[in-house]
Amino acid sequence: MIKMKALLILLFMSSFVWAKQVVELRDIGKPLTISVDGNQMYLTELDSIHLYSLEDFKLQKIFGSRGEGPGEFRVTPTRYITISLLPDSVLVDSIGKATIFSRTGEYLKEMKAPLYGGVMPLGDKYVG
Repeated sequence: MIKMKALLILLFMSSFVWAKQVVELRDIGKPLTISVDGNQMYLTELDSIHLYSLEDFKLQKIFGSRGEGPGEFRVTPTRYITISLLPDSVLVDSIGKATIFSRTGEYLKEMKAPLYGGVMPLGDKYVG
């Protein structure tokens, strides 16, 4: 059932980009969001990000996890992570903090954020 959800999400996404093939992503259980940029695809689960190559649809890396430390996220079943793709990084918004990763999933830094707000890029700054 979980694999079917990932396949359905990919099928839905492919209807907008005129896909030439359908692939099954076996490495993700319950995808929540999809972000595509260039030749990379970022799928989020409750508390982690799966980075795939669009050239061969192979998993490149899984980054992030539940917790309080650097590169970890505070989440609940109703408040999960969201991401914004920036020109040279990925901004991840979770409860109480925003975390910045490189485009390849390397932890860079984090900052405090409103507990139940959101953080978004605004020029070269961030707004919550």
